Parts: sequence; structure tokens; C-alpha cells
Amino acid sequence: MFAISSKELEKSYGGELVLNKINLEVDTGQFVTLLGPSGCGKSTLLHIIAGLEDQDSGQLDCQGQPITGPAQNRVMMMQEAALFPWLNVEKNVAFGLKERNIDKEKRLELAHQELKKVGLADVKKAYPHQLSGGMQQRVALARSMVLKPDILLMDEPFSALDEQTRFKLQQELVKLWQNTDMTIIFVTHSIREALLISERVLVMASNPGQIKAEYELDLPYPRKPNQQKIVNLEAEILEDLLSEDDQKQKALIEKVAG
Repeated sequence: MFAISSKELEKSYGGELVLNKINLEVDTGQFVTLLGPSGCGKSTLLHIIAGLEDQDSGQLDCQGQPITGPAQNRVMMMQEAALFPWLNVEKNVAFGLKERNIDKEKRLELAHQELKKVGLADVKKAYPHQLSGGMQQRVALARSMVLKPDILLMDEPFSALDEQTRFKLQQELVKLWQNTDMTIIFVTHSIREALLISERVLVMASNPGQIKAEYELDLPYPRKPNQQKIVNLEAEILEDLLSEDDQKQKALIEKVAG
């Protein structure tokens, strides 16, 4: 049974097709990245998997059951940390556990455990405005992990961070994932980021959004940007994406020229 599977999934906005015949199979425990340029529909697909939007047609299942809306076994982490400014760090992390009928003492204990994993146990009493952007994203990651989801959906969570902080969080995320049986579906437009963290990379093309290519990454962790295999794959995928852009530009010119 797949963690996530789709068959011929399609989505349109205002009559414009944004996702075209998406066929996807994600094994339980896999780390899969959706990679592509802005506007290719990767975030839309992630929102549909999260149950925040509906597809127009096609089948979409989570653990063998149709996705009809949000569920506790799927947690979404966005680009912005979106922490509650009036709650301190540990209470932000513990907040989502309220809905699971866990008493306050246990909630804070679980929050503390996750904060230790992301290296923030010492600042659990601090408030969001006292933290750097990287620290806020660590809190957001702990807030997601404390819910123990089967599937973690991550929509460009590190894109606003500086390169050094981003690399550190990528490494931390991989370590956290390796210590669980959690499935991660990660969205990014950064080829290098996708190659550093993923087991599989699905390259999406745009107009309409579709899965164009797939790369299985049989590379040990931790990975470094200057590894020759990473460098070679980065160049290969970039060429693939640029070729796609060139083809679309050529088709547009021919269409305009009549």
C-alpha cells in the first residue's frame, strides 16, 4: 500500500488547466521532492494531497483511502513559520496537541522532546519575535513533528532563509526523518536542495503542470553540494528544465507568428 497515490489527477482554475494527468506513487517512509519552476503546480498538488483543495478529476488516495479533506495523519508545513506571537516556543509546539485530548503536562513534555531534537530546548520560554528566522522554522518543524504524522507535507519551508541556515536545516530534517518511518513530500524550486535531501526527485513542467521526469537518488547521507554526483545531477536537471523552457518559448513564438 502506498502512502500517497494518484491516478490521472487534474486541476483547473478559471478554465485554465494547472495540473494535467498527475500519476504519483509514494512509498511509505520515502522522502520525495516535487521540483519545478514557479507556476508549475507543485504547491497546488501539495495542497490537494493535504486535503486543503479538491482535484477536479482523477483519483487521489492516502494509505489506500480517498482523500476527502484534512486529516491528522497528514501535516502541512508552510514557507512561513506562522507561529502564534502571544505564545512562547514550547506552547507553540504543543498547541496542536490540544485537539488530541492530551493533558497540558504531557503536551509540554512532548513539546520539550521535539525541541531537544531541533536544538531549541534552551529557548523554550522565548517568544517568536526573539528568534531568528532559522530558529522560527525549527520551531515550526518541531510543531509539525510533535503531531507524529504519517505524512509530512512541506511547501518550500526553507526558501526564505540564508544559504548557511538553509543547509543546516536541510541536514537536520534528514536526520529527523531517518529516525522515523514518516513519509515526507517536499516542494522546492531549488535543484540543489532537492538533491541534498531526497530519495526521489519528481521534476515538474508547467503550462500545464505535469510530472516530466523522475530521479532516484541512491546516494548516502549526509550529502554535500560539492559531491561530484550532486554537481552532475544538478547540471543534468537544470539542462532538462531549460530545454523545457526553450521548447515552450519556441511554441509560443510559432503560435504568435501564426
